[in-house]
Amino acid sequence: MAVKKMLAGDYDWGGGKLTNVGDATADTGVPSWGQVKTLINGAISSLDYKGSVRVASTGNVPVAAAPATLDGVTLAAGDRLLLKDQTAAAENGLYAFAAAGQPLTRTADADTGTEVTPGLWVTVEEGTIHADTAWWITTDGPITVGTTSIVFSPFPLTSGGGAASHEAIGPAAAGNTWTITHGLGTKAIVVQVWDVATNEEVDVKKAATTDNTVTISAGVPLTQNGYRAVIIAHTS
Repeated sequence: MAVKKMLAGDYDWGGGKLTNVGDATADTGVPSWGQVKTLINGAISSLDYKGSVRVASTGNVPVAAAPATLDGVTLAAGDRLLLKDQTAAAENGLYAFAAAGQPLTRTADADTGTEVTPGLWVTVEEGTIHADTAWWITTDGPITVGTTSIVFSPFPLTSGGGAASHEAIGPAAAGNTWTITHGLGTKAIVVQVWDVATNEEVDVKKAATTDNTVTISAGVPLTQNGYRAVIIAHTS
């Protein structure tokens, strides 16, 4: 006949282990390791977080022939990239880099509609502009990878009031206007533009065409990828 020992207060197990523990049935019970793992895995999966990327785009990137550098970072085989500024927004997403001039391929954890969902978010490790930032998908579902236009917006890391921002390098083609999709969800924005070569601020006019886009115009043609724009919106 098994003998039960009632314990009260602190008890030194002397390095021993509790084995054959059943699942807890009440909040005051001791959960089994199986229950703990199930709870942890469920919490992680509900976050919709993908592994960090090394660098994020600042403008359109040729998917068929990868560049050697991105946002000031020299790329290496196996690097994970976030493309969020594609001219064809259906190309936006997470990619793996093989070599300069070679095609970029979508990462295995974000190449199907079941893996790319509204609320997906990812952090960026390096970059002149986007280091230590986070981005999330604000496109409504369902999402078909390669078909649905996907919008990545700055992840709202502030609470109780603050500022959200979006940065971009452009325009993708030379011209007198430059339309930027910032995904900040408001027309109440402040826009500043700098010349990349001289780092001098440029006097431009801006028109918030929608809650998520702004069109910048200048009196002279804007050279391709010659300017850096920062759009700031107040969040509450």
